[in-house]
Amino acid sequence: MEESRVNSEKEEAALRERMKKLKEKEDNMRSELSEGRIEAERMAEAEATARNRVEEIEGALSESQVALENARAEIEALRADLAVSASFFEAVQCANSPRTLLNCNVTNQPQIVHRMIFTPRILK
Repeated sequence: MEESRVNSEKEEAALRERMKKLKEKEDNMRSELSEGRIEAERMAEAEATARNRVEEIEGALSESQVALENARAEIEALRADLAVSASFFEAVQCANSPRTLLNCNVTNQPQIVHRMIFTPRILK
């Protein structure tokens, strides 16, 4: 009987030790689970922030593209105006100077435009 009681106490002590280890393991798992949830929440917030930033950047890019297209259209309009001005300048120059009548043709237009842009004007 005594032997049975001693064995029973040993088994009870072993079971208590095992329960204690299982409880520690369970606490560690709960702690890891909690940390995992917190990390998942942080990642979700970071993802939302990144998505918002990407949307902002895409909006800015779209606005920049529109501004670029507008600038390109304006440059083309200015080029067309310059070509008209060059033709007008050539016509006025040819009309005012009989010596340049021989040089009045369309092929001289790039040189005339260059002179218009880079030659200083002296007003009379």
